[in-house]
Amino acid sequence: MIWILALPSIIFGVISLMVSLSVVFGFYKLVTGIYRRIRMYFETRYKPQIIHLDMSEQEIKRRARDIDNRDRGFNPYRQDYAPIELFPKAPCLKTIREHSRKLFPLLNLVENQKVQAYQQARDWFIMMLVHRALQIERGQWDSTKEKLWTDFPCRPKQMTELDSVYFEKACQDFGIYGSRLAVC
Repeated sequence: MIWILALPSIIFGVISLMVSLSVVFGFYKLVTGIYRRIRMYFETRYKPQIIHLDMSEQEIKRRARDIDNRDRGFNPYRQDYAPIELFPKAPCLKTIREHSRKLFPLLNLVENQKVQAYQQARDWFIMMLVHRALQIERGQWDSTKEKLWTDFPCRPKQMTELDSVYFEKACQDFGIYGSRLAVC
């Protein structure tokens, strides 16, 4: 019966022991953390160390692109536009196909339901750009076609200003290295 009277003091003793152990452990972690930082400071002061981070290649590219855009702004010479940046409004694939038939009758633009309209429109414009370069090389491109090309509806402003950049990218994508093709 006496042990029932001692039970509250035993419970209080166990709880106080656990609290004091956690305080001592926290103090130990604090002191060792400070000591490690001071030791690392003096070790790396004269002899820097390389610290490796485990990051995937995709994550490194994304972070580098984000930092580059933040520091220097977006530039297509360094990066490619995302398809949604090229077309502020959703592109009308039917209109693009109709107008492309006037300029490129041999180009067959087939709509793929699995690909987004933004990506498909971008790919179509790059294909038209390659065909335009082929027609220029063969002497089939004239001022009338150039006027239709400059007035092409839904054509992204960025592609209008930077035809040569997109053409070089298309040559790399399609494997047309060392080609005599040129965009005038």
